[in-house]
Amino acid sequence: MDIKTFINTDRLVNRFIELVRIDSLSGEEERISLHLASEFEKLGCSVIRDEAGNVVAHFPANGKEGTVMFCAHMDTVGEEYGISPIIEDGIIHTDGSTILGADDKSGLAVMFEMLEILREHPEIRHPELEMVSTISEEKGLVGSKKLDKSLLHADWGVILDRGGTPGTVSISGPTNIQMCFTFHGKTAHAATEPERGINAIKAAALGIAKAPCGKVEEDVVIGIGMIQGGIATNVIPDEVTVRAMARSSDNERLEFRITELEEAMRNGAAEIGASVTMDRWENYAAYRLSDDFGPLKKMADACNACGIPLVKRMGLGGTDANIFNAAGIPCIPSASGDNGAHMKSESIAIGDMVQSVYLHLTAVIL
Repeated sequence: MDIKTFINTDRLVNRFIELVRIDSLSGEEERISLHLASEFEKLGCSVIRDEAGNVVAHFPANGKEGTVMFCAHMDTVGEEYGISPIIEDGIIHTDGSTILGADDKSGLAVMFEMLEILREHPEIRHPELEMVSTISEEKGLVGSKKLDKSLLHADWGVILDRGGTPGTVSISGPTNIQMCFTFHGKTAHAATEPERGINAIKAAALGIAKAPCGKVEEDVVIGIGMIQGGIATNVIPDEVTVRAMARSSDNERLEFRITELEEAMRNGAAEIGASVTMDRWENYAAYRLSDDFGPLKKMADACNACGIPLVKRMGLGGTDANIFNAAGIPCIPSASGDNGAHMKSESIAIGDMVQSVYLHLTAVIL
């Protein structure tokens, strides 16, 4: 049985185009959530849509025991509406004014095509499929955190949210620590008595200038992403907040770098007599997959059967796999073909989406 010949490329592409044209910014997923629930029902799934807007669709088994979960998030990063995809030489992209949204609507399109094929070909024996679509993944895996895990009973799963060509998988995911630094200065009139004030914005600038930022080690990233404070140009601000994150799959190195970051912020503030307080919280926890991890072995077998190289990568991007693995559902992030996620140059090759359907459907039926 040549599964690849069952893939309807036009249908796959049309589904993807339809999905990316539905605006679905994080926190604004109502329309696409209802659309996904309806489309899964049309394909013969029993569907649960929770209060948050997450969609869980169960496609019945056909001759094989067990349950396999596939998951892709329905939200897109940023604040861009009206995504208009362009197909050119087998590549789907935009005109460069917006992202494409293949992160993660290519994953959704792959999931739908798998169901279309299984519905059209009842001769294919397969276990039950659990298709999960989460909200607000880009805002810190919000949907998978809110999802009632008792709705899921998968033996193992694939998170279709990994950049790269099909066959690329993440064998680790980072711990993500969020931090809020509050710089405390002293207010004063900026024109008549500036010497009486301590400018919290300047204190923050000095701290940020000293702070490690970016990929500070191969497996440690620090991001300083938000700053807020001040009320007017003629008032010396007495309080400014700076939001940052640090992530790594090596918790010992992560803590070392967070300490370094905190010391830099304090030292910078101290130069002008300001002080700093820091609040921190864990957004999600790390995981590392061994070679005998069930989903990794399944993907390796599928790659071998399809003649697709298995490429194992360490992951610094958080995915819903962080949440599901912590909840006891063994999952692995796997590529659906997206290239350049979160950038306006984002694109996806049609051939890669086809290969992703082929690979992941093979993993199900082996």
